[in-house]
Amino acid sequence: CSAWDSPFQRGEAISISGCCLSVIEQEELGNELKLTFDVIPETLRMTTLNSWISGECVNVERAVTAGTPLGGHIVQGHVDYVSTVMDIKKTNGAHVLELEVPTGMELKIVEKGCISVNGISLTISDIQGEFFSVSLIPETLEMTNLNNLSIGNKVNLETDVMTRSIASIVEKMLTSKQRV
Repeated sequence: CSAWDSPFQRGEAISISGCCLSVIEQEELGNELKLTFDVIPETLRMTTLNSWISGECVNVERAVTAGTPLGGHIVQGHVDYVSTVMDIKKTNGAHVLELEVPTGMELKIVEKGCISVNGISLTISDIQGEFFSVSLIPETLEMTNLNNLSIGNKVNLETDVMTRSIASIVEKMLTSKQRV
């Protein structure tokens, strides 16, 4: 509890491993804090929530408020895709996650663009056809659950809102031209 400046409020939006959820209840259990959320079928379908087990480590982040410095990319907590960890490389001090590019995401990612993996704002370091990579700094590994990932694990992805918007506009333009 002491890590938070103020108690959570009913209805407050909280990112739980990249999924924007609204708090419906909080309960202090000794040194731990239990948060309760409603989750609808669409959230279960679009995210990894339905595979979580009790005691699993998750990333928790409050929403940015007006006047708060943006310490990274703009992330909404709206999961676009679930991806699979294809490889983890640890060489020469680098920790690189290689993730599959889910179908439909191809136009929504760019090298050196941003992506959210389990709610963590990262920069895409490389794109190779069906795979893309993100490089993790020690601080990210220490402060998030990305250090717990293994090959084959599923992760929540949120593409950059601006790139996603541009891709959507281009797709609509191409589709409307084909109909004319």
